Amino acid sequence: MKRLFLSCIIGIWAITGYAQTTLLQIGFGGAIASSQSDKMVGLHPAYPVGTRLLVKNKANGGTVVIKVIGALPQTAENEKLVIKLSQAACKAIKASGKRFSVELYTAPPENETVETYTEPTKDTTKIKVPENEIHHKVKTGETLYAISKKYKVTIDQIRTWNNLEKDVLRTGQKIKILKNY
Repeated sequence: MKRLFLSCIIGIWAITGYAQTTLLQIGFGGAIASSQSDKMVGLHPAYPVGTRLLVKNKANGGTVVIKVIGALPQTAENEKLVIKLSQAACKAIKASGKRFSVELYTAPPENETVETYTEPTKDTTKIKVPENEIHHKVKTGETLYAISKKYKVTIDQIRTWNNLEKDVLRTGQKIKILKNY
């Protein structure tokens, strides 16, 4: 329960593409394993049943409006999660992996039409990296501290830019660094 209050950010306004909504929480989401439903629903540790939330996948910008159908059980598996979504909701936001980075917003009114994100068709052209962004490939034995000193940024900035939970890096992992920050 503590982590919920620590991670809640109240009063920040954000534009999600549908309506002006309030950013409520940032964290990790997961899938409800037994969910075979085609409904857009989720489990949250604090919001009451029936609460509508707009969930944004931070990796690709995909969004979906879900309805809270119950409390997220406090288990070791759910310890770092802020929400669990139905398989249909995960599919709608193109969530991949056991955990994925999400932002939770107040949902637009029920009478407002909300469409889910649709990934554009992939082509073979290279994706252009913004000019202020560097992708660093982690070498054997390299630490966040060493990378932060190399690019003259803080460890906390690297954690934030890459949604890192821990300071553990894998050889070959790509780390995003923003220049002129």
